[in-house]
Amino acid sequence: MKTPSNLLFDIGGVIYPIIFTRLQPRIGFPWATRVLGFIVLATQLVPLALMKSKASPTTKYSLVDRTAFRDVPFILLITGLIFGFMGFYIIFYYVQLYAYQESSTPARLQSYLLVIINASSLPGRLIPGYYADKMGSINVQTIVAFTGALLTFFLLAITNPPGLVVYCVIYGFSAGAFMGLPAAGVVNLSADKGKIGARLGMTLAAVGCGVLVSNPIAGAILGGSGGWVGLIVWCGALLTASCISMAASRIRKIGFGFKKVI
Repeated sequence: MKTPSNLLFDIGGVIYPIIFTRLQPRIGFPWATRVLGFIVLATQLVPLALMKSKASPTTKYSLVDRTAFRDVPFILLITGLIFGFMGFYIIFYYVQLYAYQESSTPARLQSYLLVIINASSLPGRLIPGYYADKMGSINVQTIVAFTGALLTFFLLAITNPPGLVVYCVIYGFSAGAFMGLPAAGVVNLSADKGKIGARLGMTLAAVGCGVLVSNPIAGAILGGSGGWVGLIVWCGALLTASCISMAASRIRKIGFGFKKVI
């Protein structure tokens, strides 16, 4: 199931790169960044003033669910999500540089490749979510991670503008599908529904730490002896590890039966 926040994430991912691309040559990087910050501040003031919680905040809560550390399927799922987000975000950061250095893509189109990825992730968050309700979110996410790994390795052979555009469309769809499903997987593996909030917080904290380190590592590989081949292999290896970890989570929870939904 997709919430409005999932959809607005993609809309913001389309709008902000365009704003920055148009402003940066005119007012410079510092002020272009500040303008984006002011837009975020202005748009956040509205919900801050108008939104109210439907339920009273609980007096008893825990930031960490200690039982999660003994829940092997849940740990395997988190591991898969960490690897998956680490891998998927690399292309977001480096696709424009790849187009500049390794292809004949026109400069104007280079600046819109990230926009294409973000725009394509919108249907990626909607359509796979429908099938996740029928097939199981973890099942779908495992397939998406495998697809992302294949797409990443295919990038090694793409150096022309039409190929890059098609690649960005398919990759964005896959990335949107992967990033829109983690919460459903956490819920499916949480027997105690009162601990879902803590488990979601633990999951997002772990994923965030992974994303913080994956792109600097990719940059170090690119700037070192690995080059683009090394960066792409690093990204593909992360997504392959994600697929394996989530498949292991599924098998540990319900076995090998492909007809079982989880």
